[in-house]
Amino acid sequence: MHRILFIPHGSDPNLNVRGRELAEALATRQDCEVFCIEYARNFSNRFIDKLWFLIANLLRTIEVSPLTKRFSLIRFPYLNLALTPRTLPLIRRFADSQIEQIIKKIRPTIIVNESHFAITVARSSNYQLIYDLVDDHLPGSIDGWFGQMVAKFTTKQLALADRIWTISHTLIDKLGFLGHHDVQYVPNGTQLETFRSQRSLRGDELKELRLKLNLENKYTIGYIGNHASWSGIDFVIKLAKAAPPDWHFLVIGGGTEVDAHQPNNFSNLQFLGAIPREKIAQYFLTVDVGILPFIKNSLTDSALPLKIIEYGAAHKVVVAEPLTELEYLQLPYVRFPKERTPEAWLETLQQVQNSNWQQIWNTSVAAYDWQTIAQHIKFD
Repeated sequence: MHRILFIPHGSDPNLNVRGRELAEALATRQDCEVFCIEYARNFSNRFIDKLWFLIANLLRTIEVSPLTKRFSLIRFPYLNLALTPRTLPLIRRFADSQIEQIIKKIRPTIIVNESHFAITVARSSNYQLIYDLVDDHLPGSIDGWFGQMVAKFTTKQLALADRIWTISHTLIDKLGFLGHHDVQYVPNGTQLETFRSQRSLRGDELKELRLKLNLENKYTIGYIGNHASWSGIDFVIKLAKAAPPDWHFLVIGGGTEVDAHQPNNFSNLQFLGAIPREKIAQYFLTVDVGILPFIKNSLTDSALPLKIIEYGAAHKVVVAEPLTELEYLQLPYVRFPKERTPEAWLETLQQVQNSNWQQIWNTSVAAYDWQTIAQHIKFD
């Protein structure tokens, strides 16, 4: 029996979907018992509150909460300070002290670490260390102090790891150039059963949601996910301004870019903000087509965004920026505009407006079910 400690990507639940859902899928295997970190944060801006949070959590015992026979959550207090060169050592010391206690308590045989700057896991003969590279955090990919810090941390964790997982073939190639050859492809996925059950909703329930959002008789283009600086929200605004009057754009999810643009709602563009994870499938099903207008750079070019898989699970065609990994995969429901101009994107959106989901496409989506992915993972 593999006893697995899973350390997700970061303290923001919106960025931990891969870690949590992959961990749960591994726990459905008969040969795995999984303990997944669940981050607890203090959101107060007062220093005294943060200090009390630090002291209280250093004194408390490790809490393990079983959810199923082979899946448990472990409460992990995260010191929620503004990330700077001065605060980083404190954040890391606090995180390392917590992870050492957890390792001693649960005695894992495998540790999967997705942390990209905070939680260091040392090599040990007591467990196999797997580093899950969920984004291109390699040297040269992200600019500035933060990028250099993340690249240095990632390089160290890759060197310590007994095995490496990563989300894309593009990253496998990059890792190979750096001398890392024991790399397993573990793509992003989704819980297909959730979308199957949601697709069985009565038509009037989805119609009610469309009425609530004022989408009746409108061609609805959805952009769903967590939106960062590379998400291309400015480009979505350009599309909305140039689109026919009966087209409507929905931007769903939080993030820095949404915070910057949310006040600028137009008659055919809505920012809905973050939606609870358990309800998000309904919104994928409600839109007519999905878009992925990522700004192409070294970080995004290596990505396999979760939303691409979730659009497919909802049986929606996606119009996307031709990222290298997406071009490699050639998913049949993904369409690439000729160029990054509003005219080219609107032309492609017009072409797919009346597209019907092809049943043969189900095969391509089925490969990205989390349980299917988990069953193909090799630990030996």
